Amino acid sequence: MALLDACVKACGPSIYKSDSATVAASDKSEIERVRTSFIVKKLGVADEDKGNAAIKVAVEKYGRAVRAKHRPVVYYLIAKELRKAAALKA
Repeated sequence: MALLDACVKACGPSIYKSDSATVAASDKSEIERVRTSFIVKKLGVADEDKGNAAIKVAVEKYGRAVRAKHRPVVYYLIAKELRKAAALKA
C-alpha cells in the first residue's frame, strides 16, 4: 500500500481531473508522456527501451480490455516492474 500511496502522490492533483486520471494505452503521445514524465523524471530511468518495456508489461498486467486504466495503478505496476519503489518513497 505504501508504494501505491507514493504513486498517488507522484500523480499530484492531476488524478482529480477525469481526463488525466486515466492512461490511454493506445495513444502514443500518452505513452510517451508517461515515459518522460514518470519513468525518466520520477524514477530516474533514462533507458528508453527499459521504459517502454515496463509500460508494455504494466498495460498487459492491467489488461488491454480495460479502457480506463487508472494512472496511479499503472504507475505502481511500472515502478514494480522496474524495481524502483525506493525512488518514489524517498
